[in-house]
Amino acid sequence: MSHIVRSHRAGTLPVSLVVPVLILALSASALLTQTGRAEDATPTPAPSITTEVLGEGMPSDAPGKVLWSLRITFAPGAVAPSHSHPGSTVFTIVSGSITFTLEEGSVTVNRAGTIATPMAAAAMAAPSEFTPNAGDSVYYEGDAVFTEVNEGSEPAVILASNLRNEGEPARMSHGG
Repeated sequence: MSHIVRSHRAGTLPVSLVVPVLILALSASALLTQTGRAEDATPTPAPSITTEVLGEGMPSDAPGKVLWSLRITFAPGAVAPSHSHPGSTVFTIVSGSITFTLEEGSVTVNRAGTIATPMAAAAMAAPSEFTPNAGDSVYYEGDAVFTEVNEGSEPAVILASNLRNEGEPARMSHGG
């Protein structure tokens, strides 16, 4: 009986293995491509806005009203789309800054001051855009509609108080 011995050069595959290896390589490539597409299609979560209730009460000298105290933290890049808050609201920027785009209504902006130079107040009507910074405060009524964006690289922290009718929602979305 004679045996046929075939020699292979280093780095080459025998012909009998070329087809299975090629099929395996194409299958792996397709799988990786599909996996990559699935990962590409997964949306990146939007930067968050965290609201903490610090306190609430029903003032006896404002029957039917509820008073809220809140800490709101905007992560860098966080966006609060067009909205309003029923009742009356005042907030102070504790750290960072927020770009505030007023779409309807009016606000009063109080720029941070010192003992020697008190706060400078400015009334603003829609449409307008401004950026309150740490120490600045903003007052508005329920007819103010606005967006807020943290365009900075660090979280923006706001302390807010809101007085509204009992049973009213804390926030009302506007637009799309």
